[in-house]
Amino acid sequence: MLTITHSAAAGTLIDGTSKNDGTNAILKAHGWRWFPSITTWGIRSSRDRAPKTHTIDATAAALRAAGFDVELDIDTAARPTDIVEADRAGRQAARVDALETKAIRRSSEEDAAWEAEQRSVNALPPGGEPIKIGHHSFSP
Repeated sequence: MLTITHSAAAGTLIDGTSKNDGTNAILKAHGWRWFPSITTWGIRSSRDRAPKTHTIDATAAALRAAGFDVELDIDTAARPTDIVEADRAGRQAARVDALETKAIRRSSEEDAAWEAEQRSVNALPPGGEPIKIGHHSFSP
């Protein structure tokens, strides 16, 4: 059983899908996207907006035509603006923290790469690499 849900807090999501069950081609064709952070399919930018009933109905019809049982659970109630803004600020703060952590990790990787490059340069003889007589790149 597949359940397409919509709520202001979560947006439009589908539950009950699994890898290689044949739903991904249908969902992609109807504009659904895979959200790896929450490991489910959903409609982008549907949080705190009215449900896109034309997309939901078309997706449900296509899934039913493919032999899937589909149930709809659509909540059209809107959330108060202060809660929406607080939720958005919380997600933004979490993103800032994640990007700062990523920047620190990338900086340490950069430092390690620079040190490895300096070790390679220091391993060369003074004046660079010598000419190798008999090597294919040597031409007198």
